[in-house]
Amino acid sequence: MSDGEARFARKLGLAVGMWDWWRIKGLHTPQEWALQLAAESIDPYGEERDDMRAAINTANIIASNSVDVSSEQMGEMIDGLRSYLSVNQIKPEVVGAAAIRRLMGE
Repeated sequence: MSDGEARFARKLGLAVGMWDWWRIKGLHTPQEWALQLAAESIDPYGEERDDMRAAINTANIIASNSVDVSSEQMGEMIDGLRSYLSVNQIKPEVVGAAAIRRLMGE
């Protein structure tokens, strides 16, 4: 399970009231899980959605004041803006998705 997938499993599990959220992937068929991941990437919810909107709006303001910004540069800018919080800079082996996967026994 990738880091993003592990974070998504936690977010989805808690959103549906599963305190043992680490089991949520196993409750889906592979097709259902793939659809859940696709839906999240197309239409995120919660804080992810808020962070994405703020990053896109900020990137658009920055780009509007620039001569020419490629779509690749725009994507990099949005990714950087979405991960500016210090929580994203904590050592991943301590609190990141890899640590969550270790707790899940993967």
